[in-house]
Amino acid sequence: MQMLKLLPILLCVFVVGCSQHHRAKFEDFPLANYKIDHAEKQLAIKRFSTILLKRELTQEQTAEILFRRGLLYQQVGLFHLAFFDLLKTIKLKPDFVEAYNLLGVYYVNQQEYEQAYNAFDTVIELDDKHEFAYFNRALALFYNDRADLALIDFKQFYGFNSEDGYRLIWLYFAKLANQTEEESLTFLNQKSDQITDNWTRLLVQLFQHKITPEKLIESAALNNKDINQYNERLCEAYFYIAKYLQQQNQIAKARFYFTAAISTQVYEFVEYKYAKLELAQLNKE
Repeated sequence: MQMLKLLPILLCVFVVGCSQHHRAKFEDFPLANYKIDHAEKQLAIKRFSTILLKRELTQEQTAEILFRRGLLYQQVGLFHLAFFDLLKTIKLKPDFVEAYNLLGVYYVNQQEYEQAYNAFDTVIELDDKHEFAYFNRALALFYNDRADLALIDFKQFYGFNSEDGYRLIWLYFAKLANQTEEESLTFLNQKSDQITDNWTRLLVQLFQHKITPEKLIESAALNNKDINQYNERLCEAYFYIAKYLQQQNQIAKARFYFTAAISTQVYEFVEYKYAKLELAQLNKE
């Protein structure tokens, strides 16, 4: 799931390779992914770097190119380099909404929650209709043990599009942290009929206990437009299976599936980023 609202000229594509297998036994999942090829993005980074060095640019143009290079850094997993470009971007253009949003995401993943809140608050002050600022702030609150406040933002995010299964799942997670399992599942069952996408409907059905983790992984291999989409679906499937197993208190298996999600190297997906954070939190326990 993409977590960023991007300007049309800056649309990101989640491009990664794909594992060749999808066996359902937790003991023998292939975690390595050897088909990653970021050559095109690396060349684009080089072009932007050359432009920054050799061309005379206005302050706004420089901010734009720094931001675009930062996005590319993120796409190839160079998050710290992306962070430095984003800092330069907002210094040059203090009202650059998307730069603040990305900065906030970076801070969450570094578990620097106060800085993350400030970044997302700035986004909402500049654009109170920025859907993913509410989502990202909700995630920051959720992972910083403030589930009551996260629930408010998850509701706001869900309200922008109640047909989106991802939004429903995260709202369900927040409700589960604030209410009983029975109340949360009742809510999930009541709202699931609104989902319009077949794949996200399957993700929701996992938490409704209508399909098994094995069935979800098998389904990830079906009806993909290319190998990249298959890998993206594996990333999502592994992450949500891990969350499902975590709810069942099967921590060893949950840890394994979070690791599997990371192995897909879909750097921009919520599921990749928060699988890393989930593992970091499990390691503290």
